[in-house]
Parts: sequence; C-alpha cells; structure tokens
Amino acid sequence: MLLWARAAELEDVSAAARLEVLDAASNRAPHNSKMLQWFAISNERLGEKAKARNLYSRIIMVSQFDKERAWAQKQADSERLQDNPAPTATPDRPARPPVKPASKPPVKH
Repeated sequence: MLLWARAAELEDVSAAARLEVLDAASNRAPHNSKMLQWFAISNERLGEKAKARNLYSRIIMVSQFDKERAWAQKQADSERLQDNPAPTATPDRPARPPVKPASKPPVKH
C-alpha cells in the first residue's frame, strides 16, 4: 500500500483518488504511521485542514520514532493547517514525511 501511495504521488494521481484508497487502508492498519502520513497529506491537499490535523495527531500517538513524532507535531501546528492563517505570499505545500531510521547493519564475524 505504501508503494502505491508513493507511486500515486509521483504519477500525480488526484488527492481525492488517493484519499479513497488510503481511507480504507488506514482502517485496516490504524497504527501504521506511514499510512497516516500519506492520508494526512492527501486530506491537506484537498483542503481538509481539521482532518489533516487529526491525522497528524494520530501519528504523534502511534509513532515509535521521536523524529517522526516531532515532524507530525510541526505539521499539526503549522500555519497552513490553522483555520484562519495569517496571509502569506506563497502557499506552503505539506512537507515530505521524514525517513525512518535504517536498521543497523549486520555484524560481520
């Protein structure tokens, strides 16, 4: 599913089409923080600020990575997701999700 979400992003699949698939997927995997990230970004791109904030808050609750939780907190608190943001010269796009840390390389004997 995550591969599909990334490919859909690269191929400019509409946010509404991604949202339909990600909604069903997030119901099946409610603690998958990567899935929640793509779901939040799709909601944000459709102008669903409250839903996006809620999804970023869910990431904060379920993620096991400090960096990912900090990123989600930054997104939830961002000016672009507030109901009455201050006017800016250029609209912000949702930030790319952080990359999870790689596992440690195997020990060679």
